[in-house]
Amino acid sequence: MSTDTNARLVLPGEEPSSPPAVSRPPGGSIWDDGTPTPEELDVTNWLLTTTRSNRKTLDMDRPVPLDVIEECLEISLQAPTAHNTQRWHWIVVDDRKKIEAIADVYRRTWLQTTRGAKRPGRRFKASTESNAKYSKIEDSTQWFADNMHRVPLMVVPCVTGVRYDDAMVGRQWVQAMEAAARGPATGLEGRVPSALWIYSGFFATIYPAVWQFQLALRARGLGSTLTVNHLANEDLTAEILELPGGVTQACLLPVAYTTKRTFKPALRQPLASKLSYNTFEGTRE
Repeated sequence: MSTDTNARLVLPGEEPSSPPAVSRPPGGSIWDDGTPTPEELDVTNWLLTTTRSNRKTLDMDRPVPLDVIEECLEISLQAPTAHNTQRWHWIVVDDRKKIEAIADVYRRTWLQTTRGAKRPGRRFKASTESNAKYSKIEDSTQWFADNMHRVPLMVVPCVTGVRYDDAMVGRQWVQAMEAAARGPATGLEGRVPSALWIYSGFFATIYPAVWQFQLALRARGLGSTLTVNHLANEDLTAEILELPGGVTQACLLPVAYTTKRTFKPALRQPLASKLSYNTFEGTRE
């Protein structure tokens, strides 16, 4: 894949053309040529590298207009999705009683899973600085559990349709293989699919849209945090939201304006430590 950010994609039947000018003429737009200028690419990179999980930086006292949320959700609908089906449903929760009830489920689940104690800090290359930062994150997540009831609103992305269990999908897979035996042999007849295929395929269809929604929020001065902790007791939240059968919660997104506007790229380990070609050559953490 080319790393030349000025290179324009040449579609079938087109002739290669020169890259766009560094700056467009007045009134020019990315819609004119489909290729970002370096300035536009800088903005895109800024958005992608500074969209953080917001907890203590959420402004719990500033109202969030619903039209802004709907505008961001309109953008999320453009995300790629399996089979172009968009088996999504977004529940915006701004009722204080429901917010407080969901936050209570989250807080109790947090206490249940952590026993109210901090986990030991992890170290990157025996760095005490990294250990301190991990502890800071732990403090932030505990604060979040204690203060989630104050958030202006929540968004609950859901996937619609039957969520099959392993046994049912396994039976259907075997039946399909038996039927396929009358056709060309594949060498996979009789195998039961991995649960990884079952569950990742179900939830993968909505997560690109969730992230796109979060990016749209960030571009408008709002923050969010994707969390699934409460799903350990998903039935309690489903009862609060009055979810019918065949509707599955994918995650929870508390949303608010942020109390700070300048965010920086996070400290990450070097790409080389997270990258392999053709075979795994990393470390198992």
